[in-house]
Amino acid sequence: CSPKMSKIFLRLEQESKNINIVGNNLSDVHIPVFIDETIKTDDLSISSNLTNSATVFEFLQPNLERDSLGMVRIYYPNNEEIYFTTDGGEPTKSSSKYQRAFEQISPTVIKAAAFKVKQKSSTATLKLERAQVIAPLVLPANQYFNKSIELKLISNTKGADIYYTLDGSEPTESSQKYEGNLEIDESATLRTKAYRIDYKISDETSTIFKSIEKLNGVQYKYFENRSKIQWEQLPDFLLLEPLSEGTIEKFGYDGIEHRETYFGLVLHGFIDITLEGEYTFYTGSNDGSKLLVDHKVIVSNDGNHGYIEKSGNVYLDKGEHLVEVRYYQAGGGKHLNVFWEGPRIKKQEIYPN
Repeated sequence: CSPKMSKIFLRLEQESKNINIVGNNLSDVHIPVFIDETIKTDDLSISSNLTNSATVFEFLQPNLERDSLGMVRIYYPNNEEIYFTTDGGEPTKSSSKYQRAFEQISPTVIKAAAFKVKQKSSTATLKLERAQVIAPLVLPANQYFNKSIELKLISNTKGADIYYTLDGSEPTESSQKYEGNLEIDESATLRTKAYRIDYKISDETSTIFKSIEKLNGVQYKYFENRSKIQWEQLPDFLLLEPLSEGTIEKFGYDGIEHRETYFGLVLHGFIDITLEGEYTFYTGSNDGSKLLVDHKVIVSNDGNHGYIEKSGNVYLDKGEHLVEVRYYQAGGGKHLNVFWEGPRIKKQEIYPN
């Protein structure tokens, strides 16, 4: 290898063991070996075929990183003492001693090194921009709904405020502020951003919600993939326009005019629960499928595959519940079965209403 030609002499994979390194003229190498906390120095041996007085300790550098919450963590094997600076200066034993993760929001350069007796490790350098607020999380996201749907907005950056729009405009601090509850009752695109003083504004989170009517039987939306890029998992059907819509008697593609390959379906039906308890839902499909009850994924049977049946359980109270099935076909054989069972109901196909 040519250590002088790269920024890092060697980067070892996590969980690496029994490592032996032999290099030419390592005495001239000022670029460190980088390891993380899964590697033990007892498993590492560094030697040179030329005269070199450097030790493993001097070749290693601390692992220095900042997470998405703005917390900086520094690690060096065997709990050696670590000293660091936050002004770009070279760390010495007179610098700040690392004891626990610390917050660093503003832009700066952090340097860290480990010390042992009269030895000093290679110096780790981390150049930081201003920390950014974590983008809002919308729960549930990208859903069909009947009448209305309640949403929850979350930012994992402590103290961040979330602002949103429903009219397609870009959210700013002048937009509607999320106060802990949000219910929408018509089709909309929800755009959100999170703000906190001294942080960069978050990236935008955009989600789509489409209202559906309550009709007898199973409502279907039929799609075809006419692009050159084949589906390898369920697409976001809310971003696509259906080629046809209508109603059928039960969940599946029987009764829907469709081609043999490269198509997709979104199916909706309402079930009336008269006996509360735990219910099991199944989808057997070739290729991918997913089943939701009241906007919550109960069965995930996604991806390109031959016929596979999967199931999931959910406790349902008395009353009406919305069942949704998403399905796509990606070439070859096709199949879609949807079943349920529960209190006083043997495993059978679902006939809504």
